[in-house]
Amino acid sequence: MATYNEILQQVQSLRISDKLQLLEDLQKIVSQEVEAKRPDEINQGISSQELQDLIQLTIKESLDEYFSDPDRGLELKPEFRESLLEIQKHRSTGRQRILAADAYQKLGVN
Repeated sequence: MATYNEILQQVQSLRISDKLQLLEDLQKIVSQEVEAKRPDEINQGISSQELQDLIQLTIKESLDEYFSDPDRGLELKPEFRESLLEIQKHRSTGRQRILAADAYQKLGVN
């Protein structure tokens, strides 16, 4: 049987979607076990509702982390901001664009 640390290492290598699915499955398993035992048999002495709340909070935090913007609160460097504004300006003036296929043909790329 695998040790806790071995399992933890495997979990850490999962994709976030698989981690979230694992959290949901663990919530179901633990909730069933907690409901089946008397409160004094539970190691931590927490209620079934407290455990469910803890698992739901963990899932919410994982989702928040997964869907959050890692660049939130950061500022653009002035040079990068200017280059973005220049691109936006060119696009708004209706400047003719070159299709990728035409560019490949001109460059001799197949």
